[in-house]
Amino acid sequence: MKCQACRISKQKCLPENRVWPNKCQRCISRGLPCSPPQKPLRSDGHHVSPSEEPVSEPTSPNAGSEGSDIDEEIHHRLPTNLVSLRKRFSRPHVARKQNPNRIAWIDAVRKVQARHRLLEYKHQPLSPGTDIRLLVIHPGEGKSAIYCHLEETVFPKEGVLSGTRPYFALSYDWGWGIDDPNHEIRILDVSPYRKIMSMADAAWAFYSSKKIYIRPNLFNALQQLRSSKESVVLWVDALCIDGQSYEEKGSQVAKMPATFGNAEEVYIWLGSATATSHLAMSFIPQMLNLGRFDDYISDLNVIEKWRAFADLMKHRWFSRRWVLQEVVLAKKATMHCGSESVEWSDFATAVALYNTGFYQIKELFRVSGKYSHTPDLLNDSNGASVFTNATSNLVQRSSDGAVIKRRCSIEVLVTTLSALKTSHLSDTIYALIPLAKDASNIKIDYSKDSVDVFVDFVAQCIKSSQSLDIICRHWAPTALDGISSPTWILSASGSPFGDSSQFWGDRVNGDSFVGTPGSPIYNASAGIGLPLDIATVGYSLTGNIVDVAPRTILAKGIQIDTISELGARSIQGIIYRETLEMGGLRMSGRDDRFDRSAVPDALWRTLVADRGADGNRPPPWYRQAFLHCLDFVTLDHDIMTPTLVEHSPRLVKEFLRRVQAVIWNRKFFQTRERSLFGLAPSQARHGDIVCILSGCSVPVVLRKYQYRPISGSVLRAPEYEFVGECYVHGLMDGEAKEMMGCETEFIQLV
Repeated sequence: MKCQACRISKQKCLPENRVWPNKCQRCISRGLPCSPPQKPLRSDGHHVSPSEEPVSEPTSPNAGSEGSDIDEEIHHRLPTNLVSLRKRFSRPHVARKQNPNRIAWIDAVRKVQARHRLLEYKHQPLSPGTDIRLLVIHPGEGKSAIYCHLEETVFPKEGVLSGTRPYFALSYDWGWGIDDPNHEIRILDVSPYRKIMSMADAAWAFYSSKKIYIRPNLFNALQQLRSSKESVVLWVDALCIDGQSYEEKGSQVAKMPATFGNAEEVYIWLGSATATSHLAMSFIPQMLNLGRFDDYISDLNVIEKWRAFADLMKHRWFSRRWVLQEVVLAKKATMHCGSESVEWSDFATAVALYNTGFYQIKELFRVSGKYSHTPDLLNDSNGASVFTNATSNLVQRSSDGAVIKRRCSIEVLVTTLSALKTSHLSDTIYALIPLAKDASNIKIDYSKDSVDVFVDFVAQCIKSSQSLDIICRHWAPTALDGISSPTWILSASGSPFGDSSQFWGDRVNGDSFVGTPGSPIYNASAGIGLPLDIATVGYSLTGNIVDVAPRTILAKGIQIDTISELGARSIQGIIYRETLEMGGLRMSGRDDRFDRSAVPDALWRTLVADRGADGNRPPPWYRQAFLHCLDFVTLDHDIMTPTLVEHSPRLVKEFLRRVQAVIWNRKFFQTRERSLFGLAPSQARHGDIVCILSGCSVPVVLRKYQYRPISGSVLRAPEYEFVGECYVHGLMDGEAKEMMGCETEFIQLV
């Protein structure tokens, strides 16, 4: 039986009775990597190994030699040396003639090459005292193979890297579905203790390297961003973080603000160039010429450029939640698409200009012959707008671009950025912690159940805001729909423009009645105030113990009435005849028309939720705009708002857009005893309860879940499912106190 090195050289492997891991005499004398002794090949061509022990890692001939840095000059020439070595070692007889003294090395290299061909790179734990890894990409160009190595570094207290080369951070889209990691790069073994002093060392570095497979988009980014003359130092999450270690992933995620904040520049990679991307990237500098902007939004010859720019804004990079902090925390950022790039600040300005002229651009498309039949090609909900607004408004910066203050709460961030995607449910919260001003006490723990992460988030929001409005907001990922979770954690699919899978679509739901955190639009619970808490163990009140189940909210509230009449769901904001009649509008006796002289105030005010688009009281001309719409009802006496909004005067358009923002996908209802008129969620049913909860700025719809009887000294509150927020005309600004009094009861939301 022989080791692999002796078998290749056709030499005796002594001693014959050696036991692995003892090496043979020939390998010891020549410094060769040895292997377990193997029997001769069987007839099927396979070896029979006497041991299942894995082959040990080969030892470098320079192992143990002194030296803490890579020789820069040889390091710079390393890829060229490797190309030369690969050609020479593919013809070993030529190498022997050129340098007979390296016969042993050739055998060793061939051995290492065979052993490592199928071995993939595995991260080693970070050394104690180090903070992050950096990816050093060796020079190369075109479609040549990518060689790189990893280095470790630290963050000094001053907040900048010391003793290392400046680095850049890469922000990119990982890819989903068919984008599996199938592109190979090589991680070289050029540890800090090894000096590459010779061709033999270079050969060792290459043939002891290992493969790592990455996704196509990252592979294209590394290929495009590397230099042909010098190494490029990048921080790339997929390569610099060991994703298999939850402990390292958690610690590295916590350090990402420092990682991106300390980078010389953040490269935003949108992928390889296309025909439309080239048109969009070249159009951005033209858009910044404000003297020509009015011409661009009215010129049909520019329509293809607007189409290309709109497509660029729909890139799925803008739908990723993690990349938001990567741009917001960057001192400087540039956006790359193929070989073209623009400053992020210029792109943000171009997006703001696009939003300013959106309706004029949309009209340009409508009157064009090519796009007149595709009115949904453009939309007013795009991720690029979310990102550019966030980078401008979420933080305050110093003159050098460093972040000096965070402006928003974690509740604002999570609820306003609900359409952004994450691969892990808990990242719905964790990805935004570095950008929040009040989330320092939230610990990143990927071993924790995602539902419990969400429950803790809601608890923090209630505690910090002293409000229950968070339960009316749609923010949770839709992947939670198939998981047992509280009914008061609402899916992002109920938000105005839907969940992340519908990120680029048009409106699918009405706007929320509770407004943005900290700026409520209504005050329905005024005068109905008691401390509230999110319960996990119990709630103490006047000496009794209120038994509360985990993952439930215990609150105080007033039951107003039950729903007795419920209209159809308002698809696309259409106002149906049944809705108009439920609101008190009657037909004229003389002809088949509505009586315009007796339009109830409650009807038109409910259509706009008694507020204008700015959240203030509606302007008086809203009533006149409603009367105008009554002149254009269909044969079924419905008001088709999608059609009218395209062909009405400017003020009527403004009124109709407000109506759509309020009633879209909601149901009009009337209550049984008090005949209250309002708007309920699309999930509402007959018999549901209209309630006002202490600490909630709007009424809500609840559904009886179950009653648990009182047992001894333990009081068990009635349990209800949370259906959603609602608008009740005449009860939005504290009128419930006068109507119902201050008597409240315990209500437990499950």
